[in-house]
Amino acid sequence: DQKLDLCRQSFVTFKKNNDRWGEALSQLIWADEMNFSDFDTTLAQVAYQASLETFNTAGNHWGQALCLNGLMVLEQKAGNYPEAQSLGNQSIELFNELKNFERVSWIHHSMGEFAIAHNHPEDACPHYEANLTYFAHVGDNERRIFYETRLAQVVEQLSRNGIY
Repeated sequence: DQKLDLCRQSFVTFKKNNDRWGEALSQLIWADEMNFSDFDTTLAQVAYQASLETFNTAGNHWGQALCLNGLMVLEQKAGNYPEAQSLGNQSIELFNELKNFERVSWIHHSMGEFAIAHNHPEDACPHYEANLTYFAHVGDNERRIFYETRLAQVVEQLSRNGIY
């Protein structure tokens, strides 16, 4: 409650000072708190959308990507597979432009796991392959091995089902 109250206070202060970027940022933080604490996903969605509109107007890709990521998580929680995948892909595109590859890898992981959980294991493969390539490139052997193993598990499952 204290975090949410501080975000509301920040929003009001930014609004009084006509600081649209500050408003959008405080809405984003507020939405994240509502979303990731499972407090109120409906209010989180409204705040993400308002923040996203402001970041879109400002051409701020960092804010856009964070809002899209939050919206993706909301859609995943709701089980909305196509919407979550679309939002995740948009977020990945922006984070790639920003060269925030760690965030890209987190989204790939989330989207891969979500695809498997919703009976689309074939859709998980490109996400795991992207992470395998990234972690091999940066020399993170622990995570490279994780994605090699995870990808092999999915391919085996697909082979058993005659898909791969």
